[in-house]
Amino acid sequence: MEHTIITDNIPCQIHKKKLNCMFCRTCDQLVCPECITASHKRHDLDSIDTVCNEKREKLKEIESKFSEKFTLCEIEDSKIKDFKTKYEQFSAKPVQKINQQEQLIKDEVSKYAKDFREQQESEKQRITKSITEKEKHTEEVKKTLLKKQSNIKEVLESNQAAQVFSAFQEFSEKEIPDSSINPFPEETKDFIPTKGSLMTIKNLFGSFQKTNLPKGLPQVQLDVIKSYTTDLKMVDKILIQDDKTAWISNHHMPTLRKIQIDDTITTVQNIQLTFMTCQ
Repeated sequence: MEHTIITDNIPCQIHKKKLNCMFCRTCDQLVCPECITASHKRHDLDSIDTVCNEKREKLKEIESKFSEKFTLCEIEDSKIKDFKTKYEQFSAKPVQKINQQEQLIKDEVSKYAKDFREQQESEKQRITKSITEKEKHTEEVKKTLLKKQSNIKEVLESNQAAQVFSAFQEFSEKEIPDSSINPFPEETKDFIPTKGSLMTIKNLFGSFQKTNLPKGLPQVQLDVIKSYTTDLKMVDKILIQDDKTAWISNHHMPTLRKIQIDDTITTVQNIQLTFMTCQ
């Protein structure tokens, strides 16, 4: 069960010794008895409890969007790591081929080997810089999403309606950050040794030619098809058994719950857990 929200202790911002008793939907603000008498008699007034519950539900939706964005952010982070690993393997091959060609022509082409290494290093730095920027951006967005999500959770766990109104005003008007930035580069340079008739040192050694980079993980787009609500205060762990069955738990309760997922959620089994300490 959710905790009871205290709504009768919010001081009026205009009449300092009064407490707000209603919410004016016309003016979108909390009001005390003197406020109502002075300016809000004919306005659309509602109870603070009702409006607070409405705003809490909106905050839950916003918090869910933060969670969805964070999941996408983690997927983006996995794609970056995958691309980084593939590129590190890929970028080693041109250097290897350059060194092999250098051994064939010894001192006469050492200056070309040096030049090509510098070009390869410059290209590697360019790609690596792109990877590093995406890593940094994704990490920053993840931290921001976690912080905002945590802030909303603290508000939802609080019993102070004032915090709910304040958080709703802050988060509902702000765009949730996204992890997507510029796509990975698609082209780089590969070292192609010269074959056939050799006329000059440059032709003997080889040259850089454009080639495609290794492909990373495919783009993933997650869409929320349907959401479900349980009577648990929070679901900390979920294990999917099949397309209609799952296990859920809350670390505040020593209970493991088996649920059936259809148009609604049905509790199939509750298992009481006993924790024992071994010495």
